[in-house]
Amino acid sequence: MANILQVYEQCINNPEILRHGDQYLSEYLKNTPNFILESLKLIFDVNQQQRKYIAILFKNVILLNWQHLQQQIKSDILKVLVDGLQQEQQVPVQEIITIIITEVMRRDPEYQSLIPQFLHLYTQNPHIINTLIHIYQQLDGQNLISYCEIILQNMLSQQSPTSKTYNLVYQVIKMFSHCEQTDIEQLKQCFDSTFIQWMERFSQVLQQQDQLESQIYIMKALNLIFKEMKTYSKQIRKVILPQMTIFLVRLTNSIQYLEEINFLDECYEQEPNQEVLLFYTLQMLMELNNQQLCNTTIYSSLLQILSMPIKNISMDHFIMEDDPTVVQAVLMFFEQQLSNKKTQQNAKQLLLQYLQQQVEMVGQYVIISQFSSDLFNPNQNFAIIESILKQQSTNQNQVFQLQKLIALTNLYLLTKGQVEVFTQLFQLHVQQLKSQLGLVNLFNLGKLCAHASKNNTLDEQSFKCLVDQSNIQFPSIDQDTAHILFDSVLQMFKLCKTLQFPILQNIYHYWTTYPHDSLLGQIFYELLEILVTIDPVSVQQTFSTTNGLIWLKVNTIIAKYQPQLLINFIPQIAQQLLVFNEFTPQGIMLLKTLLQYNSIDQLTLNTVIQILDIQLNVQKEPEFEALTEHVHDLLLVVWNKHMNRQITIQLLSKILQKIMHSEIPSTINGLTTILCAIYLQHSNQLLQWFQSNTDSTQQLFSKWLRFASILQQKSLLQLQINVIYQFTQLPYFDQLFYVDPFIDKVIPLKAKMMEFLISNQQQCKTIALDEDDEFQDIDSIETEFENDITECHNLIQPISISFEHLQHLSKHLSKEQQQYLRKQ
Repeated sequence: MANILQVYEQCINNPEILRHGDQYLSEYLKNTPNFILESLKLIFDVNQQQRKYIAILFKNVILLNWQHLQQQIKSDILKVLVDGLQQEQQVPVQEIITIIITEVMRRDPEYQSLIPQFLHLYTQNPHIINTLIHIYQQLDGQNLISYCEIILQNMLSQQSPTSKTYNLVYQVIKMFSHCEQTDIEQLKQCFDSTFIQWMERFSQVLQQQDQLESQIYIMKALNLIFKEMKTYSKQIRKVILPQMTIFLVRLTNSIQYLEEINFLDECYEQEPNQEVLLFYTLQMLMELNNQQLCNTTIYSSLLQILSMPIKNISMDHFIMEDDPTVVQAVLMFFEQQLSNKKTQQNAKQLLLQYLQQQVEMVGQYVIISQFSSDLFNPNQNFAIIESILKQQSTNQNQVFQLQKLIALTNLYLLTKGQVEVFTQLFQLHVQQLKSQLGLVNLFNLGKLCAHASKNNTLDEQSFKCLVDQSNIQFPSIDQDTAHILFDSVLQMFKLCKTLQFPILQNIYHYWTTYPHDSLLGQIFYELLEILVTIDPVSVQQTFSTTNGLIWLKVNTIIAKYQPQLLINFIPQIAQQLLVFNEFTPQGIMLLKTLLQYNSIDQLTLNTVIQILDIQLNVQKEPEFEALTEHVHDLLLVVWNKHMNRQITIQLLSKILQKIMHSEIPSTINGLTTILCAIYLQHSNQLLQWFQSNTDSTQQLFSKWLRFASILQQKSLLQLQINVIYQFTQLPYFDQLFYVDPFIDKVIPLKAKMMEFLISNQQQCKTIALDEDDEFQDIDSIETEFENDITECHNLIQPISISFEHLQHLSKHLSKEQQQYLRKQ
């Protein structure tokens, strides 16, 4: 044993060895006889300080190697641990032994049969209840459920139950609480024999004043029973509700003099106190009310608890709609009660009466603002707002006043808008912008302006006057709250595009600091869209010295409205795109937009051709390949506008190479669509090129048709259908095959073409029906690739796929495909 003790001491005293202690001790376990049993003896023999560390190390190494141990060794280990658990008085060591036993049960469920033995030992060793609690907290499964009844019976026999007794009872009830939905017979087997006794025991504890921790576990258990075990509703009504009423009266009396209650998050690990009890009591009361088990006293207690002001409300309570705390639970209760048609009228009247009596309560304003559409005629909302605004509140607490203003704002948002009320609320929020919670006011200013914009509450000039008079002083922001400032300013600009805010320079500067924040970017560029329509020159000058990505994005927006401002920048943009970087995709789209509307000199055209050459040659590097996703957009514009739709063998070869080496669907479909356009313009030349490169052509069409099946855009699909249909009429394609990389066989290429046409037959019919449609000229449409291809449609010959032609092609189809064709 001395040698093994030295091994542990060496591990404990050497940080480098301790860092890899599991592996270090695992080697000794493999090579040292009796290492495990000698280690167990150490846990109970050495001094207390060493005992704790040895127990932790032993836990780690034994669980790491458990599955490799012999069955007899496993049984010996558990016997020593269970015997030692009865004797061990050091709490940390008890906890470690409990963890080992629990994890062993998880790995080998057969050892869960130790539960009855633990129950027997519990009578002489009360601390073993901690082990039972831990097992039922951490594990689940049919074996553990089978012991629930015996545990509940055993706990009932305890003469002096403690809070840990009720904790174990709660964990056991939680274990089988779902059984009514899965196996009601199993539920009855677990709980029928002891249910009435436990309800009586719960009732007794609820009447005692010094059982706070036990009452918390009882409330948690009752929540599960009320929610999951509807079978016991009648017994609950008879046995526990009378005592529950007494408990609630005492609880509400004890808290009614408190000015603030700190409601807790359900997921928070709390020390037992009155607030925790209140939390679970509130949950239980709501469940009682859901099942219409509330009497008048219980209902009154529920309302008193719900009306308590809430302590330490953070900004998240006002901004985050999915806050998981009790605040949301309270609002959900009132929503359910006041909007549900099944709620009895007298209950609604009681709620309304209670609200009217509690004028100073924050909860009233929140409830009115959230659910007033179910309480009042919407025409009364303005009267309610004005009435509350006129009241001189005695509660000057900043959080209370903010909550009240937010509630009134939310109530106003339920209306169609009114200039006078909008002005009052706007000014009240502006006055609070420099307070500690000013960002919340700013957030609500954004909501007010968005509402005014949607409902045309006031004209631009009126709003501009209001802003000028208000002297808005924006609060400070950081990266986590910048989106509030950005969005609120955006909503103001939507109301009036000519506002002059010094804060705009701060926004510009802030955005250049965090250009990769997607949330800020979405709002920022929407704001720029507005500013560019007013003064594009100033916006361009402001961002003239910023980094490449922002410069490109800003100028892309300018190009939508004033492309002539960027003519002189075309060479600069083209030069930037000769090197791949994160700006490449944005730069391609900007250059493509500018080339659509402007002629360029030969030097710049040569640079653009060089860009295409570089991008069409990228083959293997995945990160570079992703940057070339929009190469087809640029190629189409250059070919259509600046190459007079002429083709060369070199251009066709590069398109082929790019298609064959790319796995980006948009790139492949874009380039094959360009081939369609080329075919409509130069059918003979393209066909000759196909015929001179048969092997490459076969590979090209195999990939072409594999990716064409995912095309969604109507105009691109129409173009591809039309051209592929024309290919099916050419004898050359009879000799080619379709090769699918995922299938070990080949099929005739025309069969795959037919499959594509059949799968898009509805679109084929549409093309035939729309043959008289005239396509717009490219200069009058938007700049997306789908629209750029529109001019090429002028070359399309209207098609109408005949059944005779389908029959002729059916020789290329399999029997299954032919049967499918006949069905069509």
